[in-house]
Amino acid sequence: MDQNWSELTGYDLELSKDDCLCLMMNIRQITLTDLDLMQSQLDEMDELKANKIANEQNRRQFIASRLLQKVYLKSIFSSKPDIGLGVNGKPFLKNGSGEFNITHSGDYLVIAFAYHPIGVDLEKIGDFPERNFIKDNFFHPGETTELNQLQDEDFNTAFLLAGQEKKPC
Repeated sequence: MDQNWSELTGYDLELSKDDCLCLMMNIRQITLTDLDLMQSQLDEMDELKANKIANEQNRRQFIASRLLQKVYLKSIFSSKPDIGLGVNGKPFLKNGSGEFNITHSGDYLVIAFAYHPIGVDLEKIGDFPERNFIKDNFFHPGETTELNQLQDEDFNTAFLLAGQEKKPC
């Protein structure tokens, strides 16, 4: 789903044991009025954290992700979310009622829910200076040869897809 945040919070969702649910939000669409309303719905600790974030983009991401977690974890898994941080900072539900993962890139935020282990990643496709160093030092020679034959736009997409395969689960 790619909708206005207030539309996202109105759903009562059911999730079967074999499925997963992914929600996507463009955080640039959140007005300052809505952002203040969203922040007022956070718990005290998260509201204090939000107030310390100077960068508006990062603040929007933090507030939107916390609100979506709060609303949907309770709706989907029928319990108040008690979130812990696992290895590498991956969030998990302490009571084990379900699984979720969250990511953001650029203007977008994605949160995924399931009753089985789940991971989600979002990458903004674009040029970045480190790409050739990473390609030359961490990719297989065959991959490097294939990437070197592509134009910039195709290279960036292929590079990110190849890099996804190398990420640890």
